[in-house]
Amino acid sequence: PTATPIPPPFTKYGDVTYTKYDKTPGTGCWWMGIAGQVLNRNGDPLADSNLRVHVWGGGFDGQSTPGQYPAYGPAGWEVYLGHHDQEEEWNVQVVHVNGTPLSPVYKVKTTSDCNSNLVLINFRQNRGY
Repeated sequence: PTATPIPPPFTKYGDVTYTKYDKTPGTGCWWMGIAGQVLNRNGDPLADSNLRVHVWGGGFDGQSTPGQYPAYGPAGWEVYLGHHDQEEEWNVQVVHVNGTPLSPVYKVKTTSDCNSNLVLINFRQNRGY
């Protein structure tokens, strides 16, 4: 018999979506970032201070703690990438506070379109970590 592969503790949940950032009035095209929520196995918000969402690429490296940005939900997170929209590829991954990877690395692209300057990506827990 073939062993069933063990899923990582977290995986991307749903599709990556693009929208216009509207959390701070007046930012317009002067803002670009990636945000979302982290959910537990039941689909409920998981605001765990031992988790981070790590975003890096193009010389940038940033992290956010689920629950730090409730504008996206109770387990919302956000990483601000810069003050102008640009086409770039970014790596996004859930990690433990000690740096241990807890999800695959997902590649997402930002665009130069100001109406799509916020990339939303959610994660859901598959098992303990």
